[in-house]
Amino acid sequence: MSAKDARIQNGDDAAARSQEPSGLTKGLRAKSRWTDPDTSRAAARRVESDGSAIGQRRACLDEVRKHPGKTAAEIAEAVGLERHVPSRRLPELRHASLVRNGPSRVCEIMGTRAMTWIPEDQAVAPLMQGRLF
Repeated sequence: MSAKDARIQNGDDAAARSQEPSGLTKGLRAKSRWTDPDTSRAAARRVESDGSAIGQRRACLDEVRKHPGKTAAEIAEAVGLERHVPSRRLPELRHASLVRNGPSRVCEIMGTRAMTWIPEDQAVAPLMQGRLF
């Protein structure tokens, strides 16, 4: 990974930040459950405070827009994140109405059925083609 790619992935690139959808920064927070151990809550605070959650959201959103229909594990491999990271960031992007779930299928990485992810703007395209609007 180049230095620029690392800066973007970690949320350190000002130019990329200025072009990001507002959903990547406004109102989104890395979450932990109240039943999670303290280490999980600390990790959620850390990725928000150091800016890495923003870069991770951006990397996931960019990959979903470029290659709709991938699973979280496939996205992780494509953008160089640990497998669990997109599984955390994609639901946050869904909450911001930037992505939505596509059909489930067998993941090429895990070999199990998994949900896929598509950009929100592509989610309505099949409905429009079916003349439901």
